[in-house]
Amino acid sequence: LWDKIMTQSNSESRKRRRFRFSLKMMLVLVTLSCIGMAVYFLSYRFTEYDDYYVELTEKVKFQGFDVDVLVILEEGRKTPTLRQRFLIYRMQRYASALRESINDAADEHRVNFEGMVGDLTEEYGLPVMNRENIQNHFWVSSVWIPRLIGSSDDYIALGCSCNWEEEHGMEMLIKNGESVEWHGQDGPWQWEAPWKFMQKKQK
Repeated sequence: LWDKIMTQSNSESRKRRRFRFSLKMMLVLVTLSCIGMAVYFLSYRFTEYDDYYVELTEKVKFQGFDVDVLVILEEGRKTPTLRQRFLIYRMQRYASALRESINDAADEHRVNFEGMVGDLTEEYGLPVMNRENIQNHFWVSSVWIPRLIGSSDDYIALGCSCNWEEEHGMEMLIKNGESVEWHGQDGPWQWEAPWKFMQKKQK
């Protein structure tokens, strides 16, 4: 009986040791993974655009577009924050469903613009544009990473070129990779944090 009790005790002790070892290995792997991701984000290389922006030295993929990435520096900084760097990584992996929201916003912008200047086909000789073919008439050329301090939400802004407004193009402000909150020809969000801009806009 004693031998049986000791054998059972040793078996449980080995199980506990294996569990503790597995737990330690998981913590080590998670730590190494976090360090690896941080090193990856810090490896992004930027060129100085001016004293307000920096630009990623290489283009990245966003919703099927090859885009330039510009970062608006937080006040008092000369390099992007780790959160801004992480957002560059995240935005490349936004769900493909976002493209439909982007297309909807682009078509709404086209309709608004046509309402101001007149029929784009009859008066300007442009091809017929509608929601079904709008993706053939605009493209995202740049992504802006704005200032994020003070907000729990993530924002990015898209700089787009479009056939119906070649001179000014179009810009969109996207919240948390899901909704296109705002679009138009100029971006006051550039000069203040986008969450502050959205608070003013919603009043």
